[in-house]
Amino acid sequence: MFEIYKTTMQLMKHRENYDKLSGIVNKKLIDADVRRALSVLEAYWDNYPDHNIVISDVFMSELTLKYPDLSESDLRMYQGMSEIMQQEPDEASAKGLIRSMRTLDFAAKIEDAHELYHQGLDMDLHATVRDLLNQFEADISRDENVEYCQDTLAEIIEDSQKGHRLPWFLHCLNGSMPDVRTGMQVIFAARPGKGKTSFCARQIVSLAPITPDHRPIVWFNNEGKGNRIKGTVYRAALGKNFDEISKMGLEQATAAYSQSVGGEKRIRIFDVHGRDYRFLERLIKDHQPAVVIFDMLDNVHGFSDAARTDLRLEQLYQWAREQAVIHDFLSLPTSQISVEGEGLAWCDQSMLKDSKTAKQGACDAIITMGATNNKNQEWSRFMYIPKTKQDPATGFRADCATEVVFDGGRCQFTEPSAGDAPNC
Repeated sequence: MFEIYKTTMQLMKHRENYDKLSGIVNKKLIDADVRRALSVLEAYWDNYPDHNIVISDVFMSELTLKYPDLSESDLRMYQGMSEIMQQEPDEASAKGLIRSMRTLDFAAKIEDAHELYHQGLDMDLHATVRDLLNQFEADISRDENVEYCQDTLAEIIEDSQKGHRLPWFLHCLNGSMPDVRTGMQVIFAARPGKGKTSFCARQIVSLAPITPDHRPIVWFNNEGKGNRIKGTVYRAALGKNFDEISKMGLEQATAAYSQSVGGEKRIRIFDVHGRDYRFLERLIKDHQPAVVIFDMLDNVHGFSDAARTDLRLEQLYQWAREQAVIHDFLSLPTSQISVEGEGLAWCDQSMLKDSKTAKQGACDAIITMGATNNKNQEWSRFMYIPKTKQDPATGFRADCATEVVFDGGRCQFTEPSAGDAPNC
């Protein structure tokens, strides 16, 4: 048992390992002295966010602050534990211990799910067990397949240029975020009723003609009816409202739409209300899209074992990002901006609904579209990039910060002239 305790402490002296293992260590099965040491580690990582590894003297200081009544013999024991903790664990022992911890944690979660089901909780037991199993297998795979990066500079540069480049339809976004490619995830957020669907529709009709013929654009709809989304896409592609489309004649309008986007099946809209992420994953594999709109990703079912909503969303957005990498598509999930962003032009990333950091950490960039309550700016929308990993093109702002005019009926967004644009 000593070897197990020693390896546990040696692993968890690293912040990365602590974050990974703290939730799966079954404290009921651990000696009281080790439980006390783990509680000191928890306080240590809270109090020293800049540390990546435990410093022995600081650990002992935290111990005496948290437990001031320890005897001299107890202090000597913890001093010895602190010194042992400074050593690196045996690699084989560490891997075996981590796997055992994960297996025990998985078994406990399965047992809890089974008990809740028999207590009459309204739940899909099959889906819950499947999600737990998939998460367990993914965790085990990550634990066992970790190698340090050995790529050469040439390989790094080549990798950075992989994927199909996909420009924005707005000049300001193109300048602020000039190198968006498949394999990335960009969150687009706005308040309800301010034009999220129209923006996404306008974006994909501009991308459809330039994506590979065998790779369509897929839209997963979780809001309203799919035929309404398709109507929005038609208006965005033709630049006309429904009255103007009707005057064209339906046959001519259909042909014009098909010609504009590169074919009737280039954009495929799926109603996925009530579906879980595994269902979406199967559709992604079947259709091999170049772009995926997740509208709204928050409403996709799955990861029900998460303790809080923000933790569930973090897993869900991380899953979407991983799918984008695995299947090489541009992931564009939509999110609502919370009430803090009501009436604001420039909405910060902290205003994403139900998330202060969860969604933000699972993306390459975030675009928010603000709108004020000023009657003189009823159709003004304010494009803002609160997070990006890219450098802007010369003459453009990294945060974009550009006002555009929204034509809701025709699903069009008009930028100021080059001479007036804040970005140009």
